Amino acid sequence: MQITLPDGSIKTFDGPITGAQVAESIGPGLFKAAVAIAVNGHEQDLSEPITDDAAVSILTVRDEAGLDVMRHTIAAQVLARATRELFPGSKLAIGPTVANGFYYDVEFSSAITDDD
Repeated sequence: MQITLPDGSIKTFDGPITGAQVAESIGPGLFKAAVAIAVNGHEQDLSEPITDDAAVSILTVRDEAGLDVMRHTIAAQVLARATRELFPGSKLAIGPTVANGFYYDVEFSSAITDDD
């Protein structure tokens, strides 16, 4: 199986491989920085297998798409889980990414304070 990288180089693998494995084959720094991949232009999780020849980009927070993944899929989900654990009964509404970050609308059963 051949994986074509953005610089035009081609890496050959014996069979299905994950995005994480592709990143790791390029180098430990990229593996550590990777937050997702784009396979033939479609974003996917690092753990999803790539089963056919494909053009692959490793997404990091230095990329606009990678930063969006970090904000929405990783950081916002951590915030949502922490909110639910620290404030049982809180209700999460929307939590989209915006130009300079992300937010969640949350309804709490009582007002939160600076100490919270």
